[in-house]
Amino acid sequence: MKKLKFNLILLTTILILSLSLVPISSNQAQIALVANSIDIEMNPSVIDSLKDNNLTFDYFETNSKDYSGYDYIIVIGGPDALGSGELSKTLLSDDDQTSLRTRRYRLMYETADTFRNNQKVFVIAGSDREFTKLAVDRYFPQIISQIKDARIEMPTSRNLSSSDLRQLIDSGIDLYLIDVRTSAEFSRGHLPGAVNIPQNRIRSRLNEVPRDKIVVLYCDIGSRAASSILIFDNNDFDNVYVLRDSYSTFFHRN
Repeated sequence: MKKLKFNLILLTTILILSLSLVPISSNQAQIALVANSIDIEMNPSVIDSLKDNNLTFDYFETNSKDYSGYDYIIVIGGPDALGSGELSKTLLSDDDQTSLRTRRYRLMYETADTFRNNQKVFVIAGSDREFTKLAVDRYFPQIISQIKDARIEMPTSRNLSSSDLRQLIDSGIDLYLIDVRTSAEFSRGHLPGAVNIPQNRIRSRLNEVPRDKIVVLYCDIGSRAASSILIFDNNDFDNVYVLRDSYSTFFHRN
């Protein structure tokens, strides 16, 4: 009875929302939200956040066969979730699905061009509903930020100039800066917020590096950072960039 009551309230809310929307401009992002009603009920901030940021979305309680009309797809729930699980299975790797089923685990997975070109797809999931809620609380604001800041494009090269890095910092995008110099060099000065992982310690500390943020490596002249990116490439990181300018050059230009 409680679930039925919630579904009716949710349906009414969505109908009112759809009637109150102004005509959609051609550059307004189209979002598909795929989640079952229980996960939506446990995470009311999801719909509230979309509305508060004036983002247009369609809600799917079960998987649809066609998402080609959407710029972004947000899936909440793992491979065994009611409704959204079928779509999660097609998107998540076998390793991620195994982790969700066997560990206390949460994730945010991002991919692109799944149903059409220039489309981004996000999956937020946890090993159970409580972990899914933890994942939503952590990752959903990042997704909203990405959608709102979509006009900021990452350079096509894995190498960043000082101006590229400054633009990313100023945009507010969540960055993870890694200083690959020695601890002694790091102690003499470093970029604000940077984490020190010396080049010879990277392999043993890969588990500390997030896969859901833009990671930028830097050093004194750029050579150590450039060689360090190979370690990440060999361990399937696709979110790592290198500041090709030296640490001191960035400071002098900024």
